[in-house]
Amino acid sequence: MRAHRIALAALVAGLGCDTSAAGFHRAERIGDLTAGIVPRADYRAPYVQACGPGGVTGRGISVFDRWPYVAAFTATSVEIQWTTATRDVHTLEVTDPDGRSIARVPIGADRGYDPVAAGWRGARISGLAPYGMYCYAVRDRSGLLLQRTGFRTAPTQEQTVQNNLTLRLVAMGDLGWRTPDQAAVYRQIRSVPLDFLLLTGDIAYPNGSHEQLDRNFFAVYREMLAHVSALVASGNHDQRTRGGAPLRRSFALQRNYFSRDVGPVHFVILDSVSVGLDQAEWLDADLTANRLPWVIVALHHPPYSSGHHGHDERIKRWFEPIWRRHRVPLVLTGHEHSYERTRPIGGITYVITGGGGRGTRPVGRSDFTAHAAQVAHFVHITVAGNALTLFAVDATGRTFDSAVIYR
Repeated sequence: MRAHRIALAALVAGLGCDTSAAGFHRAERIGDLTAGIVPRADYRAPYVQACGPGGVTGRGISVFDRWPYVAAFTATSVEIQWTTATRDVHTLEVTDPDGRSIARVPIGADRGYDPVAAGWRGARISGLAPYGMYCYAVRDRSGLLLQRTGFRTAPTQEQTVQNNLTLRLVAMGDLGWRTPDQAAVYRQIRSVPLDFLLLTGDIAYPNGSHEQLDRNFFAVYREMLAHVSALVASGNHDQRTRGGAPLRRSFALQRNYFSRDVGPVHFVILDSVSVGLDQAEWLDADLTANRLPWVIVALHHPPYSSGHHGHDERIKRWFEPIWRRHRVPLVLTGHEHSYERTRPIGGITYVITGGGGRGTRPVGRSDFTAHAAQVAHFVHITVAGNALTLFAVDATGRTFDSAVIYR
């Protein structure tokens, strides 16, 4: 049976980018577990304790098309978005956990983005405290649409040092297709502590349209996205619709590459679909200006891969020399529907995490491979002090690989 599954997977993998083998939920091989296993906790617990269970009301279910979610966050601001087909004015209310009002914003319909899409609603709330816990609710003139729901702003580097905070995130890619693999991975993500998501592209198959984002991403993760935001690298499938415009609109982005500071980490999100001089010059300038102790880079196409697509020489040519010059310790990619962690190459550890739900493909080994697996999975990352620890977790919840990177 196992030989039959492997042969079938190899056949399917050769059919093209849109086809992968499903059902590889448990990693067959174990890598390095010297860092231990992934920590476990209900990610919702702090938000529920502060603001209550939240949730869309019965009336809200009939009003919202895309349920309210945290589209973007910084240390002092948050952007909440949702969509609806109604023309009624909605009000976004933000309070502290004790109920003291922080902001109350009436929001009318906005159909300027896409005449086909439902009306966009949302607002950016600024002047918030770093690493502050807040609650938000949405109502219209007839009543409550979303009950009080918790979110947290990003910490600053100073806070992480003074309060000994650990930054926690989940990284994954190649996910949005409403498959059993996607559901199995999501079940496991809900049982680990996390502050936000880092997505390595192809989050809404097949073309990254507004409707596909609704169905294959936001409808699947809406409970989680009500509390935590995502830093998103756009993949080749995401950019099939107007160069990724629906994805950018969904996460309040001006372009497909950008950077964000969260606690001690400078996150750099790159556009690996359109690679060239302009982006390389921006990358060099961005890393030159960075003053935080950690840098994590995320993009879709991997420069090193033992999988179906293999190395992307464009990434090696344009980006790798800049990463090395600035001593970037970790680069996360997707595109390959598998997991692969390299040994340090020029001081950089490369991790492919493309098993978020679209299916998997066989992956081999190269002389730079530390561990590789054909399996649906996510990667849990913690940053604390001088150590960055990553845990690769399969769709059954088993940690099958880990690594520690020291600064």
